[in-house]
Amino acid sequence: MSKRTSSTEKFIKNNSSFIFIVVAALGMSVVIWLNYQVYYNATNPPEESFINSSTPTSFDKATESKLDSLHTREDHYYNVNIPNNQRVNPFSE
Repeated sequence: MSKRTSSTEKFIKNNSSFIFIVVAALGMSVVIWLNYQVYYNATNPPEESFINSSTPTSFDKATESKLDSLHTREDHYYNVNIPNNQRVNPFSE
């Protein structure tokens, strides 16, 4: 006696390659969509991205005064003497 196959089993057996292609295409589209979300959130400012940041962005007064007292590159005059027309060996002292 042979085993009776249901219509679902017959459909899957006859169209297995088509089902595989459809499932693979859906999987790839989900992967592409998720990668696009990561790219978009990484390259756009937080107010334009899909996910709002929950990181607090304010400081207390003591921290703000410490940050204001830090020096920037424009605060100092750096005198860098580079010899003209000479090769510089960075490994020599």
